[in-house]
Amino acid sequence: AFEEHVSSDPINSPPAKRNDSPQAGNALEPLSKEQILAAAPQWPKLVEMMHGNDSLLRDVLGLLIHEAPRLNRSFSKSLEKGNLHECRRAVHTIKSNMRYVGMTKVAKFAEMLEKLARDEQKTQLQESVDQLSDLIEIVADWAEELLQSHPKAP
Repeated sequence: AFEEHVSSDPINSPPAKRNDSPQAGNALEPLSKEQILAAAPQWPKLVEMMHGNDSLLRDVLGLLIHEAPRLNRSFSKSLEKGNLHECRRAVHTIKSNMRYVGMTKVAKFAEMLEKLARDEQKTQLQESVDQLSDLIEIVADWAEELLQSHPKAP
């Protein structure tokens, strides 16, 4: 049956060679800080994305500041150990977190890394470690600046 061959769990499904992965040898297009920040949503849009819940937005940004770097370290360490399943899990979560705060360019980059991990493209993943690290730092700084520039009302 068809259902037997389709996993509802994209993280734990076995790697499959699919035609939606980047071609071997193609570098992922670098993203600049300016590109990331130009596409980043501003405070009013973020509050709207959180259904008007300012407190929730503060919590989400606070978590992002701490969790994104931790996930990046997990990605790097897992890659060093050759554990592509854990690499994939880390970038999958990074992708989701970035989408949640409207950082679509970073989310797309993480999605490409997720596909590379799924397809066991270790060399391309290794070539992307520094860029992912830079992007995570940009996003964490962005989140911190947003929180500092929008102090909690007394």
